[in-house]
This record gives sequence, structure tokens and C-alpha cells, in this order.
Amino acid sequence: MLKTGKYLTPMVPEQKIYQCQVSFENDYNKVVGEVIRNSKDPNKWGIRNLSGQQWTVTTSTGEVRNVDNGGVMPVIPGLKIRFTKEVTGELIK
Repeated sequence: MLKTGKYLTPMVPEQKIYQCQVSFENDYNKVVGEVIRNSKDPNKWGIRNLSGQQWTVTTSTGEVRNVDNGGVMPVIPGLKIRFTKEVTGELIK
């Protein structure tokens, strides 16, 4: 599950993440991310960044990585994703 503010979004393949879930904008139509399967190992899933902006991901050990638009990050509980200056989400079990 992705927890962002009042939203809990299941992390299952083809699940869309909408602008309203990761910002204070009320855009319920704009897709900013999508859960995808790894083409080499379908048991591994990721989130493709479709937002047009860079995300910042922090691991449970404090390592920070950037995910550019079009890039993919793994779906791993404990990762924190900074979608905007105002909103950070967390992958939870």
C-alpha cells in the first residue's frame, strides 16, 4: 500500500496513482504514476513516474535516490517517496 495523506492506494499491477493523491491539487484525472511488473521477473513490481517531475525516494537505511520522469522505483515497504515539496508518501505492508 502507498500511504499519502488521507489516501491508501493498493500497489497492484496497472494501479494508477493520481495527482490528487500526491499533492494538494484536486486533479482526479491526471495520472502521475502507475504500478508495473518487471518484464524479466513478474513477481517484482515497480512504480513508473509519469508526473513530469522528479521524485525523491528514501530507503529505510536513509539512502536517497532520484526517480526521473519515466523512471521506475521498486515497490518495497519502507520506502518514502517525496512527490512534491508538500507531500511525501510511504510504502507500507
